[in-house]
Amino acid sequence: MDYVIIVAGGSSRRFGSDKLLTNVGGDPVVRRVLEASSGLGEQVVVTSRPEAERLGALAGGARLLLDNEGLPCGGPPRAVASAISSLEGEGRALILPGDAAWASAAGLRRLISYCSSRLASPLTSGGYVASAFICGPLGLLRRASELMCAKASAGGTARMTDLVRASLLGGQALGLTH
Repeated sequence: MDYVIIVAGGSSRRFGSDKLLTNVGGDPVVRRVLEASSGLGEQVVVTSRPEAERLGALAGGARLLLDNEGLPCGGPPRAVASAISSLEGEGRALILPGDAAWASAAGLRRLISYCSSRLASPLTSGGYVASAFICGPLGLLRRASELMCAKASAGGTARMTDLVRASLLGGQALGLTH
């Protein structure tokens, strides 16, 4: 089974208004993301408790999941770890932000085509990994998300780039092993 995890939390403080509900081309941004990822796998919209009520009606047929406040990591890493730990079986998961209004079905399908046996994430124009978009086998993503949150347990700050590092190099990349 393939899954699409849409990270749809956050207060949008820097944006100044609710990014997910901002209209782009006549639709709220989060609806555009749901439409672009439709048909790519079971859609799971993961959010925090304050955002759940406003997103409920927009989620459509997607499963709405509250992030696990008991995890040591916060922000997008906690949302991703919450979603991945709730998924059963094997397959792949595509992770993308709920405010990615520019995401296209063709681009997301292309990313998925690279992640059957390994992690895939696009590069930005500057050559950096765009860690907000990640696709990979569930087993690999489960282990990487555990390591990402373990970094927070050890006093560090978990970031989405840690998911990429952990999946490539294991605990060594996060300073969790010798």
